[in-house]
Amino acid sequence: KVKSAIDDAGDDQPLLCSACSSDLTTEAYSITCDSNTCKHIFHPSCLGDAGPSENEPWFCTLCKQKQTVESNSRRENDICICQKRVVEEDSIFCDSCYRWYHPACIKISQRAFS
Repeated sequence: KVKSAIDDAGDDQPLLCSACSSDLTTEAYSITCDSNTCKHIFHPSCLGDAGPSENEPWFCTLCKQKQTVESNSRRENDICICQKRVVEEDSIFCDSCYRWYHPACIKISQRAFS
């Protein structure tokens, strides 16, 4: 998202670039991450080639890293202890370790599972 740095500047504290920590109003506009939970704001010059392309969502490096970790974690959790992929409808989710299991792999009968 491209925003006017002048419009975002408050009276109390200047907005600072998340990369260089200097006042954002030194450039005409700033760039924010498209993640709903991210508060990072950047000078376009600080991002260089890593900045957003026109009309496409853009995520800062920290949010990209977080997305990668969450994605990898989700994939790992979809593998049962038998090393086969689980399907949610036919599996049991453990609230302690946040993993899915086939009932038979953790010694739960199909009858007890149903």
